[in-house]
Amino acid sequence: MFKTLMIHSDNLQLMDKVMQIKTTGTWVHHGNAATKMGALPGSFSTFVTAVPMMLWFSPYAACAVILLCHLIGYFFLRYIGYKIDPQFNPMLLVILFWLNPWRVEQSELYNPGYLFLFSGLHLYSLYLMREEKSFWGSFWLAICLGFCFQVHFSVLILGISFAYLFFTKKIKVNYAGLAAGLVIVAASLVPWLLQTLEQQQTALKPASDTFLGKNFILVYPVVKALVYFFRMGSVYFGRHIFSEINFDWITFEWLKTSLGVLFHGLKWILALVSLILSFRFFYSHFRGYKKEFNERSFIDHYMISLFVGVFGAASLSPVEFNHWHFVLCLPAIVFYICLKPEGYFIKVWDKHRNQLLAAIAVVFILWNIFASFGSRSHSYENDYELGFKKHYNLALSE
Repeated sequence: MFKTLMIHSDNLQLMDKVMQIKTTGTWVHHGNAATKMGALPGSFSTFVTAVPMMLWFSPYAACAVILLCHLIGYFFLRYIGYKIDPQFNPMLLVILFWLNPWRVEQSELYNPGYLFLFSGLHLYSLYLMREEKSFWGSFWLAICLGFCFQVHFSVLILGISFAYLFFTKKIKVNYAGLAAGLVIVAASLVPWLLQTLEQQQTALKPASDTFLGKNFILVYPVVKALVYFFRMGSVYFGRHIFSEINFDWITFEWLKTSLGVLFHGLKWILALVSLILSFRFFYSHFRGYKKEFNERSFIDHYMISLFVGVFGAASLSPVEFNHWHFVLCLPAIVFYICLKPEGYFIKVWDKHRNQLLAAIAVVFILWNIFASFGSRSHSYENDYELGFKKHYNLALSE
C-alpha cells in the first residue's frame, strides 16, 4: 500500500520540515498549511515526522508512526468495548475498522493520518469522566484536544462534543487534571510562539474571503457534512477510492474492461444499500436512546455529542468540509456499529454472522488492493521511497 503511493503537496509539507532539519539543523515549529487559515500552530507534526526519519531516513519510517497511531486508536476502542460489553466481538472491530478502506487510505503521510490516535483518546478520556471527576480522564482530554489542535482544525468536532457532554452533565471534569494537561500543551506551544514572534509572522492568517459561520449561511456545506457522518458508516467512500479507481495495471484488455464494469457497477449498489442502512441505524438509535445515563448508554450520548460536533464545526467552519475532515468520527462510528451490529445488519446478523463477516472482509480487502494499484493517490508503477529521494535529489543509497 505504501509503495504505490504518489507524492503530493501534503506529503511534501511534512517532508520539507524533515529536510530542513537534515540540511540546516533548523526545526520548524509550525504545522502544515490549513485551508484558508494559515499554518497550524505547534511542533507536533514536525516531531512525529522527523524523529522516526532520523532513526531510519525513509518516508516509510514516518508512515510507521501513522500506523502506530491507528493501532493505538484501535486498542482504545477494543478496551472500551470490553468494558461496556464483556461479549464484545473483537473480530468485528478488526474487520470494520482495521480493514476498512476509509481507514486504510488514511495511512499515508499527511496530517489526517494521525487523527485516529486522538479519536480513540477522546473517547477513552470521556469514558473515564462519565461517573467521577477523573484526574487522568481530564488530563488526557486536555492532551488530546491540545495536540490534535496542532494536527488538524477538525479538532473542533471533538471540542464541541466535549462541550455538549459537559453542559448536559454527562461527564464530570477534574479541573486539576485538566489544568495539568493544559500546562503541557502550553509548554509545547512555546517554541512555536517564540519563532512566530521572532519572524514577526501572524499566527493564523484567515483568507479574506472567509469568516466563521460562513457554511451555516450557505446551508449546503452543513448538509454535506451531516451526510458525510452517515457515509462513514457505509462503503460510499471518498471520491479518490470510489469513482477514481482504475484497472490500468491489468494487461489483458478484456479482463480490464470486464472487471472495471463489474466493480463500478457493484460499488454503487453496495454504497446505496450500506448508506441506507447507516441512516436507518443512526436514526433508530438516536431516536430511541435512553435518557438515563449509565455505562451502556454512555456510547449513545457520546455519538449524539459527536453528531452535534459535526453540525457545529461544519456551521462555524469558513471552508467546505471534505472526507478528511471526518476522519476523527470514523473510529467512533465503526465502534458504535460493532457494539450494536444487529441494529445495522437487521435480521441477517443473527442467522448469517460468520458468512457476513467473511463477505465484508473480502470486499474490504479487494477494495484496498484495487485502490492501491490504481487510484488518484496510488499507481502500480510507483515507488514511493524512490519518488521521495528523486524529489529532493538524494542519492539512491541514502
